[in-house]
Formats: sequence, C-alpha cells, structure tokens
Amino acid sequence: RQLPEGPWRNVVGDLRRRLEEGETLVHAMEQHPRCFSAVFRSLVAAGESGGQLTKMLDRLSMMTRQQLKVRHSIVGAMTYPAMLLVISVVVVLVMLTVVLPRFTGLFKTLDAPIPPSTQVLMAISSALTGYWWAFLIGTVGTIFGAITWARTDEGQHAIDTALVRLPVVGRFTRSLITARIARILGVLLESRVPMLDSLRLTRESAGNVHYSALIARAEEYVIHGDSISAALRDSPLITPSFLEAVITAERTGQLGPILLSMAEFMDEDNEVIIRSLTSLVEPLILIVLGLVVGFVAISMFLPLFDLTSAAQQGA
Repeated sequence: RQLPEGPWRNVVGDLRRRLEEGETLVHAMEQHPRCFSAVFRSLVAAGESGGQLTKMLDRLSMMTRQQLKVRHSIVGAMTYPAMLLVISVVVVLVMLTVVLPRFTGLFKTLDAPIPPSTQVLMAISSALTGYWWAFLIGTVGTIFGAITWARTDEGQHAIDTALVRLPVVGRFTRSLITARIARILGVLLESRVPMLDSLRLTRESAGNVHYSALIARAEEYVIHGDSISAALRDSPLITPSFLEAVITAERTGQLGPILLSMAEFMDEDNEVIIRSLTSLVEPLILIVLGLVVGFVAISMFLPLFDLTSAAQQGA
C-alpha cells in the first residue's frame, strides 16, 4: 500500500500473492530475476532455511545501501564535469554556427588576407551549417553503433580491459571492483552460504570479465583443495594489502568478517579518490574550454586586427 502505482508495486503484489498461495519467499523472488539478483535470492534462501530471514534481510539492506552510496557518490562527482563538457560543446557549436557565419560575410566584403586558422574555422563552420543533417546522422549512428558494440562480448571485453588498465582510472576501477567483490563474498560467507556457491555468486556479480575470470580461477583452486589466496597471489588486479588480508583471514578462519572490514576501508578510500579526481577534472575542463573559446575568438577577430593595422600604416 505504501508504493505508488507502477512496475515495482506489481512485483511486490505478486510476491504477496505467491506467499499467500504457500510458496517460499525465495521461490517467489525467482519469478522476478531482474528485480532480485542471484546474490539477493541466495541470502534469502539461506535465511529461510536457517530461520534467520530477518538477519539476512538486515545484511542485504546494509549491502544495498553501501552499493547505492558508492554509486551516488560517483554519479554526483561526475555530474558537474559532465555539465561542463556539455556547456563547452554547446558554446563551441554556437560560435561556429551562429557567430562565425556573420563574421564570414564581413570578411568577404573586406579585401584583406585571412589567416590560416580563420580559414580552417570558416571551413568547419560552412560544413556544419551546410551539412548539419549529415553530422546529426553521423553522431546518432556513432552513438548507436558504440552502444551496440559495447553490448557484444568483444566490446565488453575491450571496455573492461581499458577500465582496469588506464593509468589513473584503472587504479580507481580496480579498487571499486575489489571492494564490491569483498563485500559480496563477505556477506555470503557470513551468511553461511557454502564457499563454492559464494564464489559462483560473487563471480556472476563481479561486473568485469577479468575479475570474473579471476574468481573462476579461485573456484578451481578451492575445488582442488587449495586456498583462495593462492589463486589471487600473482594477479595484478589485486593489491598486496588485500592479498595479505585474505591470507590472514584464511589462517584465522575469519574470511567473511575480514572481507567486510576490507570493503569498508576500501570504500572510504574510494570516496577520497573520487573527490581528488573531481578536483583535478573540473579545472582541466575549464582550461580546455577557455583555450578552445579563446582560439575561436582570436581567429575571428584576427583579420580585423590585421586590417586595422594595415589601415594605420597606410595613413
């Protein structure tokens, strides 16, 4: 009754109807896999089978809130730089399609040489105003093609590889994914989900093909009686501090709690990284915007300066 009309209210209504018909909660959730992930359903199943559903729902609530907190911090940090980029593109397009064509007519009436930079901008402006439809179709086609390619296995692999290998973004991405894996695996193990099932669910929720392959490797090690730390030991995706924490956790039998502690620590560190990256990106965008707008403005007024200088020398 608290939910507004919409798909989510229909999902909750279906859950209630199935429960009234005698189904278990996890079986009802399995009918809506897009709303309840495999990790979510596994924890609910563990709670139902062990008579600790309230405790499991509390853990799910904390995990979901933390994931939303990280997501919102990233989105919030990128909102202002994204707005600056959009404003930059709009300003440049307005100068090229509205302001510069008026100067072009003035340049044609003046019998004066036009600098090369101004000629280049005039050519770009003429192409944009004369063939705007081609640029629009090309932009839309490029965006659609990029989205389609990103959804393929090859595209996803290329994107995931770039995200973990880029100089600055790669370190941040690796830290985010490692924290996510630590939190999910820690919650699953703390909820008494079997090790192999926990690794499988964590692999499915990793969000990166390289980390999924790393966790699949850990599954093989565990099946053959080896430790998780042995599978992580030579991987560049895992930091030495995280590896040492896993080794210590396995020796003490406290893998779940230590993974959750590491996730908390890494999330706090990631928030600092987000603020640092934002403080670097914002002035960089402003500098680039100033340089581009300054170049366009100087290129437009440069012929007028040359004409004025020539007139003064003639006088």
